[in-house]
Amino acid sequence: AVNVATDGAEMKEALVAEALELDLSGYDALELDDSGDEGTGDRQVAVATDVLANKGNGFDLERLKRVFDAAVVNRTATREALKHVNTAAAPEDLRVEAFIGSVMETYDTNKGVLPNVTGYVTEEVIAGLTQDMADFEALSPSSKTAVRVVLHQEENYPSWSAMYATFKSELVKAQDLEQLVVQ
Repeated sequence: AVNVATDGAEMKEALVAEALELDLSGYDALELDDSGDEGTGDRQVAVATDVLANKGNGFDLERLKRVFDAAVVNRTATREALKHVNTAAAPEDLRVEAFIGSVMETYDTNKGVLPNVTGYVTEEVIAGLTQDMADFEALSPSSKTAVRVVLHQEENYPSWSAMYATFKSELVKAQDLEQLVVQ
């Protein structure tokens, strides 16, 4: 069924319904919990969607295991990054390397197995996150603080994507303000 699944929900069902000898421990751990994981999305469907995006002409069991395991590792990294932001006690506790860098590094590690993630080319995602980290580091200390303060105002981001959208928006605003000051 994994080779005929056409969407994330079908793939999720196929991954757990068949005796595929997959290690489901990390996958099962992606269930929502109360430790800062306020996600509204189904991370198991996200894993299945990433598996589907990398299906190509189909899977043999060994390739399916590699793709599945890499997708679980990637989604675990985004979950941990989201928890870092959602549980930060204060803006100064937000470390960009923990919520952007860790995801970037994990995706980079797995890009050979997962050339596509969430409908995007993994290399392009990594390049964007790398640039965002560099852009953030180039900000003045007060601009970095301003980005962190706004990012921290939302108490419980529902997804890594929602958190990242806020970070990216505030990063661009801070860059624009710094450009105005220079002019």
